Amino acid sequence: MRTVFKLLLILICLLILFYLASSSEFFLQKFENFALWLYPLNKDRNAELFKIILTVIGGLGVLYSLHLSYRRAVTTEKGIDLQGKAINKQSEQLELSRKSQIDERFKNAIEHLGSEKEPIILGGVAELHQIAKENSKDYSEVVLNILLSYVRSIATVKLNSEDRNITIIQTIINYVFKDKDKSPYEGLFGNLSYTNFKYIDINGIDLSKFNLKHCIFPMEIQNVDLSEADLSYTVFQSSVIKGVNFESSKFYNSNFMFVEISDSNFKNADLNSSHLIHCKLSNSSLSCMEIYKTEFLLSYFEEMNFIEVDLLKVSFFGSSFKNCLFRGNKSMLEIDFRACGFTDFNIENLCIRGDFRGCHKMDSLNSIFRPLDSLDELVNYETNSNELIFLNSINFIESICGKLSLEDINEFKKIYEDLMKNLKDKLL
Repeated sequence: MRTVFKLLLILICLLILFYLASSSEFFLQKFENFALWLYPLNKDRNAELFKIILTVIGGLGVLYSLHLSYRRAVTTEKGIDLQGKAINKQSEQLELSRKSQIDERFKNAIEHLGSEKEPIILGGVAELHQIAKENSKDYSEVVLNILLSYVRSIATVKLNSEDRNITIIQTIINYVFKDKDKSPYEGLFGNLSYTNFKYIDINGIDLSKFNLKHCIFPMEIQNVDLSEADLSYTVFQSSVIKGVNFESSKFYNSNFMFVEISDSNFKNADLNSSHLIHCKLSNSSLSCMEIYKTEFLLSYFEEMNFIEVDLLKVSFFGSSFKNCLFRGNKSMLEIDFRACGFTDFNIENLCIRGDFRGCHKMDSLNSIFRPLDSLDELVNYETNSNELIFLNSINFIESICGKLSLEDINEFKKIYEDLMKNLKDKLL
């Protein structure tokens, strides 16, 4: 079509030239008359007019060139636009294809979790973790919830420890909490309630803000972040807890039995209706806490300071204190110190309705984990305020000292046995 147009244009130009040539005298006369009209006093008027004509023709040529350039630019732009749309469409197709592949991988990984064969389950766990790493924006939270839900199902406290697959549980814990290479789960928190962590390595992991209700914890817990976690109804049995951050965590009806706690932080924690039996606490921060209806029974405190703590109806029955201090506490009401041993101990704030019967100066014979039967030695033992100088302070209001009766010991033994039975039932 363009070739025909060009041939037609050339033909028209030739016809115009032929017409001009055949009428040259006429046009020449007109040209000279027009030049005389424009430049009546200029001898070179024909040349000047010819320059004007050439300039006009040149200008028309430039305009035509600009027109052609504009058309080429428009054509190029349309081509680029079409090419861009094609690329975008191709990218969308690739993205859809990639998402379809990820969805297929995700589906297969979920199906693998339902297998009864350990290698297949581990493959599904690894695939889910890889999907979360590759697509953290879309999948990290989803994968985290799936993996945590799976842990809760196979490590529930309702199962015997022997019936759990430790390898699978530990693998998930390692992927979620111990993969330090740009973990896709950083900043996320979830639900691990009712999980039995016995024989699971959780050292060095971050469980802050997690729901850990009714969990059973392992025997070794070091450098774990449990700040702002919900630790209600949890069980710590025969555990060594060191360098753990419990700041602002919540304990309600939590249970510690034969536990050693050291170099840990309980600042702003809430300890409510909990039980610590045969525990050793040393070099840890108990400040700005609320301790309510909690029992520290037959426990041992060393280098422990209770600073700015609210203590209400707390029992330390049969416990021992070495280099400990109660100072600046907002309230200290109805505290049971019966049968307690003290060395380098002082209370520097008001203590209202405290019970100090059977208290004594601790000697080298006091063991860290005091056996229950050793309390029989304190029957009818009378507190000696001359040995325990801090009892002579004016800070004690409506507090009592005196002999520890057999009825006191028997009452405590009944409470102790009931608590131990309840704890054993939880661990079965």
